[in-house]
Amino acid sequence: MSAGSSCAPGHVWLVLASVACQWCHPAQAGRLEVNRFNVPGAIEGCWETLRFVEAFEEAPVVVALSTMQGPAPAKVRLRAITNHSFQTCITEPMPEDGEHDKMSITFMMASPGVHMLPDGRVFEAGIVETMQRQGASCRPLDFPNKGWEELAFAHSFSEIPAVLTDLQTANNEVSNQPSAPWLVVGVSSLTSSSMRVALDSVKAFDGQVNVPEQIGYIAFDTQASTTQIQVPAKRVCQVGQEILIRSWQGMFLQDQAGVLQVASNRDSSARWNTSLSNSKVIFTSHRSVQLSESSANEPILEAQQATAQEWTIEGADGGQVFLLSQTNRVLMTNGSGTLELHLQWSDFSWLQNFEVGVV
Repeated sequence: MSAGSSCAPGHVWLVLASVACQWCHPAQAGRLEVNRFNVPGAIEGCWETLRFVEAFEEAPVVVALSTMQGPAPAKVRLRAITNHSFQTCITEPMPEDGEHDKMSITFMMASPGVHMLPDGRVFEAGIVETMQRQGASCRPLDFPNKGWEELAFAHSFSEIPAVLTDLQTANNEVSNQPSAPWLVVGVSSLTSSSMRVALDSVKAFDGQVNVPEQIGYIAFDTQASTTQIQVPAKRVCQVGQEILIRSWQGMFLQDQAGVLQVASNRDSSARWNTSLSNSKVIFTSHRSVQLSESSANEPILEAQQATAQEWTIEGADGGQVFLLSQTNRVLMTNGSGTLELHLQWSDFSWLQNFEVGVV
């Protein structure tokens, strides 16, 4: 569900959190990644492709944590999950118009299987296929396959785990603006060893389920935790280190033959050298020119100066950061993808910022 709020224009760049975990089996490695994206609510075709920080060995389980932004009920749908990307769409049930406000959404991605955190706590990620359906008690359940899908955990939890679930597919979707059929995940009878899941239509009536959908789950041990997950945002930029700067849309900041732009490829034009000055960062492209701010307060490339433009990495929620110029403007892209510097960066504090990653 979502509630109304105003949305500022543009897309701010960000640093995201990625956590490497180990499988319980010592010969294998798994990953847990947490990220926040700004997902448009009304784009042509609805579906937008988002990329992981690094490719997984196999397609992960993905769960989306929606916000209350927007005046109408809404749900984030997922599909086309691969080891390097997935597609997402903000949908509304009928009789809504389907064009929803954009959302700042937290996604969690986990390698399938049983994993162990550094403090010894265990979590499990997996997928089950089902056509079993549920609906609100106030509406007639006149569709077939009314029931629950039984799911047994591979790991024996000592207590009832905390579970996140989400649909991984949209196989029966015939309309996404608004959504038909409107489906979320229903969970019942959760124990330390099993649970029941179903495709829940809640109060919606439209659409049929003719083929199975995949439900993904991530179950966490609920014992007290001492695990600390830290994102060294201010330490990724070390003297002489070569890095990539990527937007929440998966686009890389580039010096393309002297033109500052964002693009999907990550070749040499997307690589930046870093140096430190007064506890701030100087970004130098592969052409030995520097990321700077013009007199008109626009992001530009300029030849190396005796006094270079110093950028501040400002901490934000969730271990992410803002990239601020010397005039306290935040680097971002507008709706058309053009790079901008915005002065009132605090107005965008709910947005994702930018990602800095070592090459």
